[in-house]
Amino acid sequence: MAIEEISTFLSTHSGRDKVIRTLAYTTKLAAALASSEETVLKLETISGKLSACRTVLRLFDDIPMLNYTLTYGLGKQVE
Repeated sequence: MAIEEISTFLSTHSGRDKVIRTLAYTTKLAAALASSEETVLKLETISGKLSACRTVLRLFDDIPMLNYTLTYGLGKQVE
C-alpha cells in the first residue's frame, strides 16, 4: 500500500475504527499466546487502552448525528 492509500483509508472514521479494532484483537490474541505473565499483563493493558480509544471515537459520532437530527426536523410542518 502506498502512503496515499493508507492516508485516505485512515482519514475516514470507519478506516480508523478498523485499524484500532484489528490492533486491539491482535493484542488480545498475543496475550492469550504469551508465556510470560509480565508480557500478558502488558498486552492486556494495551488491548484495553485501544478498546477505550474506540469507545471515545464512537462518542464523537454523537454530536454530528444530533446536529443532523436537529436540522432534519420532523418533515413537513403539521397544521
